[in-house]
Amino acid sequence: VIAEGSSKSISYRLGKVEDIDDSNGKTFGIRALIANKQAFISSSDLDEENINKLVEKVVQMAKLAPEDDMACLGNKDLFETQFENLDLVQEEDTKTEKLIDMVKECEDAALSQKGITNSEGAGASFSSSEFFLATSNGFNGGYKSSSNSISCSVLAGEGQSMERDYDYAVSRHIEDLSDPKEIGISSAL
Repeated sequence: VIAEGSSKSISYRLGKVEDIDDSNGKTFGIRALIANKQAFISSSDLDEENINKLVEKVVQMAKLAPEDDMACLGNKDLFETQFENLDLVQEEDTKTEKLIDMVKECEDAALSQKGITNSEGAGASFSSSEFFLATSNGFNGGYKSSSNSISCSVLAGEGQSMERDYDYAVSRHIEDLSDPKEIGISSAL
């Protein structure tokens, strides 16, 4: 198994960007099946020496694992070979500047609503990932996916009579994401 992903997120509160996070990661995993015993191990260190050590280790782990009647490779005759395009991925990353514009618009819309007295902030994010699986009996396949999100949380009232509410939206493609202004207004209602 190989998985790779990246994400970025923006936190925005009371007219200021509070945080911009950007992360990337890659990991791989190996499953060993010995009779009806199995073990799984993963790492982000793709060095060949490390991979060789992990192969030895996962085999030893599988030998010590309890019996599991369901531990087996899938029937090769049932492998899917014609993969349909499910439109799970946005081809270009959503730009950081776009995320910042979205959170500004979202919080501004929320704060403009009657009765709103404070904000816990707005947030926006984009992430993409890729997953690939190969087995020793011939299956290999994978997929890519992406996600965009926008959220806002605001407060109404004063003192002991304060209420908080929020709203958010998530979509695979930025063009399908709810309008930030609508999310801001909805969080304030």
